[in-house]
Amino acid sequence: MNFYRNIRFKLVVWYMFILCLILIPFSTYLYLSLKKSLNEQLNYELKLGCVEVIEDVNEFLKTNELEKLSKDNSMETLLDPISDYVLVFDRERNLIYKSDKFRKHSQILKKIKLNKNYTEKSAVQDIKLSKNRSIRVMTARNGGNGTPEFYVQVGLPLKDIEYPLNRLLITLIIALPATLIVSSILGWFFVYKSLKPIDDITKAAMMIGVGDFNQRLRPIKNNDEVGRLVNTFNNMISKLDESFKQICQFTADVSHELRTPLTIIKGEIEVTLKKVRTSEEYKRTLEVLLEEVDGMTKIVEDLLFLERADSGIIKLNILEINLDILLKDICEQFRNIVDKKKLKLSIDINSGNAVIKGDASQIKKVFVNLLDNAVKYTNEGGEIVISVSDLGKYMKITFSDTGIGIPPEELPFIFERFYRVDRSRTADTGGSGLGLSICETIVKAHKGTIEVKSNPSSGTTFEVCLPKEILN
Repeated sequence: MNFYRNIRFKLVVWYMFILCLILIPFSTYLYLSLKKSLNEQLNYELKLGCVEVIEDVNEFLKTNELEKLSKDNSMETLLDPISDYVLVFDRERNLIYKSDKFRKHSQILKKIKLNKNYTEKSAVQDIKLSKNRSIRVMTARNGGNGTPEFYVQVGLPLKDIEYPLNRLLITLIIALPATLIVSSILGWFFVYKSLKPIDDITKAAMMIGVGDFNQRLRPIKNNDEVGRLVNTFNNMISKLDESFKQICQFTADVSHELRTPLTIIKGEIEVTLKKVRTSEEYKRTLEVLLEEVDGMTKIVEDLLFLERADSGIIKLNILEINLDILLKDICEQFRNIVDKKKLKLSIDINSGNAVIKGDASQIKKVFVNLLDNAVKYTNEGGEIVISVSDLGKYMKITFSDTGIGIPPEELPFIFERFYRVDRSRTADTGGSGLGLSICETIVKAHKGTIEVKSNPSSGTTFEVCLPKEILN
């Protein structure tokens, strides 16, 4: 990956760019604001200086003529403290007085000349005296209200402005890049720390890509976006790990279930082909093969049903179901095997109107599976009771038997696919471990519940609660 394409680099660049957009205008504003403030302060001092000079000259003119101003030493004592740069002109723009600074540096006068067309009350001009020296001169005019007309010019050095501005400029030139550099380093650090969980997620995802589902990220205490992302990622990996294990278990169970009938089929065919058989022997072999194929077909059909249920493809054909009639029909189907095992089978309807709405074929499949299990796992002479109770909005159908029961530690798993309490009994019962999983899927599709209670010494009870009304 190119460095400039790194998200850390992009975030830091954007951070620096935004910081520049803030600091540069702010620094410019700070510099210009200070410059304006200093200029206004200097102009104000020049204006005060001009007012003082005019007042002093007007006081002098009360007893003397303007031409005698330069010859009066007392005026130097009054005017020189005001500023080092003071000039006084008569109404004809003739120079009458110049301060000591102007006497020593007469070349300055060549740069400061009073405009013959000057009519403004006051004006300001900057004069460059040398490479590193400049002054600002303000010209003020006195006249009107019975006072003589004359002009004064007062100057102050610009170093009072240039020095703080230069210091500020140097400070900004040094501080601005230093701030950007320090900010970029700190920004990189914080971005790295903030995005480190993202790197961890990437590394964990790469490890998961090679089949390692044991990868987990260290939880983050802060419940921010990254913390929630880490928690979501860990939850996702846990679900993937669980799904992967279920798929592996499912594959192993399917392989086991299909391998047994395939082995029987292969063995029967091999034995039959070893020598010539009679028609009766061929018939018996074909019957065995048909029985095994029927068992395999049922397993495949059950798996397809569960797959469609997981995908939400199954649609229920909602009709009115009379539980009394449905349960009696099912019991009749089991009458032969019940009589053969000398079991006592009874139906107890504790409701005057045992009617619900649902898919009759699917509900019948649930009841057949539950009764089939009760018959298989109840010893000869045992008892099976089917009862129906009205719970208001629900009807509860209970299948109780006095069979061998289920150990308590096995109860949480009996609705899992291919799960059997005692796998060694599969050959006797012919079960594949999908029946109860199918029952649970159908009951949930009808917005109902199915629960089991069992004790190895007293039998098993399945309770199915189905709503009387269900939307299709």
